[in-house]
Amino acid sequence: MKKIDFVIRMLLGIGILFFGMNGFFDWFTPPEGPEAEVNFLYSLYRAGYVFPIVNTILIASGLSLLTNKFVSIGLIILAPIMLNIVLIHLVFNPKGALLGGIFFVFMVILYFTRRKSFSPLFK
Repeated sequence: MKKIDFVIRMLLGIGILFFGMNGFFDWFTPPEGPEAEVNFLYSLYRAGYVFPIVNTILIASGLSLLTNKFVSIGLIILAPIMLNIVLIHLVFNPKGALLGGIFFVFMVILYFTRRKSFSPLFK
């Protein structure tokens, strides 16, 4: 189980770190989705603060996963963002939900492998 945990943690950490840093450095532009999705994301972009916060959280979570430091906290702050990524894709562009869904499943697996560290939250 430790090998699976390590591989999933590395894959999720690299992916999240890449997308978080891409938000600041704009290495690649994701393909445009349906008009409703573009309008929704553009309204978040115009707010001016949403994407810098999201990208910073993605970078911090990715680094915590890659360095194996504060992984539980990294997963906790990552959960609402990952849930919103999956929901936005499911609502606006189900064809584009594959990568977000894979990352979400990876995150759930990591929650499961660390369930003892999260048990005090549910007492």
